[in-house]
Amino acid sequence: MTYKLFFLFSFFLFPILIFAQSGIKPITPGELSIGLVIYNITNWLLGLIVALSLLLVVYAAFLILLGGAEPGNISKAKSILIWAAVALALGLGARIIISLTLYFTGLAPRGASIFDLIFGLLSGTDK
Repeated sequence: MTYKLFFLFSFFLFPILIFAQSGIKPITPGELSIGLVIYNITNWLLGLIVALSLLLVVYAAFLILLGGAEPGNISKAKSILIWAAVALALGLGARIIISLTLYFTGLAPRGASIFDLIFGLLSGTDK
């Protein structure tokens, strides 16, 4: 029992110790812009959309595996898979549109290319 508790606490404690070594970089007024805020919000929302779509795909697979004899579960699972794909496509499309808008209006973070914006290669306020 104590080994399980030790493993559980160490599992959550070690990442905290690792990140504690780097410290917090203060944000200067020149680094923070409305484009960076919009970029970070879209990153967060796209991550949420991808996670929810993945959960829906797993749920649909569960329905397909366990609903073999009942055709209602199979059609429900197909519908869930279609809507998960639609949600993922809309999320990625919105990411591309927002990235293009930030880039062409000049609101993109300093030094960011269109490739960096679309594929999420910026790391917070580093750029």
